[in-house]
Amino acid sequence: MINFFRKIRKKLADDNQFLKYSRYAIGEILLVVIGILIALQINNWNEERKDSIELDNYLVKIADNIDQDIRTLKWLQVRRDSVFIQAKRSAKLLMERDFTDFETMIGGVRCFYEFYFSANKSGYEALKNSQFLGRIKNPLIDSLLTKYYARVESIEKVEISYNTFIERMEVELNSSIDYTPMFEFIQSREYPDEHEIDFENQEWIKRNQEELMPFIKSKAFKSAVFRTALQENDYYHRLIRTGSELTKEIREVVNIN
Repeated sequence: MINFFRKIRKKLADDNQFLKYSRYAIGEILLVVIGILIALQINNWNEERKDSIELDNYLVKIADNIDQDIRTLKWLQVRRDSVFIQAKRSAKLLMERDFTDFETMIGGVRCFYEFYFSANKSGYEALKNSQFLGRIKNPLIDSLLTKYYARVESIEKVEISYNTFIERMEVELNSSIDYTPMFEFIQSREYPDEHEIDFENQEWIKRNQEELMPFIKSKAFKSAVFRTALQENDYYHRLIRTGSELTKEIREVVNIN
């Protein structure tokens, strides 16, 4: 391309011997300047392309992390929902002081199961420690990214507050009531894959009802049940929605499946 410009410039300069060399010199300078500018632009394009690929890699890693989070959140949500439903049932009986439906009442022991959500933040932390956090050009991804990890932080605080309270109630129970029958009751139950936990063991409950009655009448048990029944129960759902929207947008922008 430069040789082509030189031929044109030479032809134009041949008609005037005086201007020939001055035009030639100016043309050489212009060609050098144009060449440098083109080289710089190509270099900038290459750097921008490399940066874009690197940023995409960070985003894909974050999307993979969030996919793992969502699987965990769905598992936890099933258990949270089950505990919440049972807490509402037990709380209703406690408020009515109805101890006749002992089987439903004792189901409130589910409130003492502790659940913690721990997000996989490796991709996000890597992005924050890089030079690319402020270079996300897609406003929706940028917004959802901030929103998702803000909600993760909020959930962590909620869970610490809730589980700390439940632990305190459990300590209080242990210090005032023989916890052995309840411990045996809890240990004999495990979470199945279904939504509901199987608490149907009529004979065991009948044999131990008298020993378990002080447990469900205790202030600590009631406090745990009421706190659980009033606890917000939608924060996992909201985080799942935000995470799903974010991973979908990332994969569309990065153009991967």
